[in-house]
Parts: sequence; structure tokens; C-alpha cells
Amino acid sequence: MAAAKKKSYQDEVLGRLNKDKETVQAEIVKDTVEDFTIECEAQISLIKASDIPSLTSKVTRAKRDVTKAKKALTESKYDISSGDFATFVYNINQAQATVTVTENVVKSLSENLAGKKADLKRMEELLATLKS
Repeated sequence: MAAAKKKSYQDEVLGRLNKDKETVQAEIVKDTVEDFTIECEAQISLIKASDIPSLTSKVTRAKRDVTKAKKALTESKYDISSGDFATFVYNINQAQATVTVTENVVKSLSENLAGKKADLKRMEELLATLKS
């Protein structure tokens, strides 16, 4: 019946004081790895559920903006309604600048998306290492 008895507070404190250095270090490492694993899983979830879908939508929208800007450029080349050559050239240059800007936005967003996908891959590799 004494074996089933719960340890007293005093026995518990003495047990903790009597732990050797290796046991204490092993407990610290185990706790830290568990914390890192949880954090890594949280980061993976965030990237998968939020970052990648959001950037994918932004890339799609930006590509649509490029299509619209190119259409506007084409239209500006045939718009002589102002009757003024300088205005005609200015409108074409503005439309071309808009195409360039929107293409740069697509490039930047695509690079960000590729970076997030690379981050995800690294996090998944790290998680596999933490769980091994």
C-alpha cells in the first residue's frame, strides 16, 4: 500500500535536487524541441493558409492589370480624338509606363510568392528534422 502512496512535496523537491546534470540538460532539450516543433507547425500553417493563397491572388490580380494596361496601350495608339500630336504621344507614353509598372508588380509579387514557397519548404524540412 505504501507503493501506491503519492510522493510528498518534500520527496519531490529532494528528487529534483538530486537530478544529475545530464538529466536536467536532457529535460531542457526535450522541452525546447517540443516548443520549436509547435512553433514550426504554426509557421507552416500560417504560410499554407494565409501567405501563399494571398500572394497567389495578388499575382492573379496583377496579371489581370497587365492585360488591361496592354489593352489601354493599344487603344491609346489609335486615339487621336485630342487632335493634338503632343497629347497623342503623351497618352501613349503614359499607357506604356502603366504597362511597365504593372509588369514590375507581377514580377515582384511572383518573387515574393516563390520566396514564401521556399520558406515553406525550409520549414517543412526543419519540422522533419525536429521530429526525427
